[in-house]
Amino acid sequence: MKVKPNNYIAIEFPSRSVNEGLARAAVAAFAAQLDPTLDELGD
Repeated sequence: MKVKPNNYIAIEFPSRSVNEGLARAAVAAFAAQLDPTLDELGD
């Protein structure tokens, strides 16, 4: 049986427009590892 490792991170920063790029980059880095389909990205 192949065990899939947990890969998670907790990031907390102020909700300001200057931090939007950081938030998007962090989410994109984790989403890229999943190799999602376009339908999954839409969700």
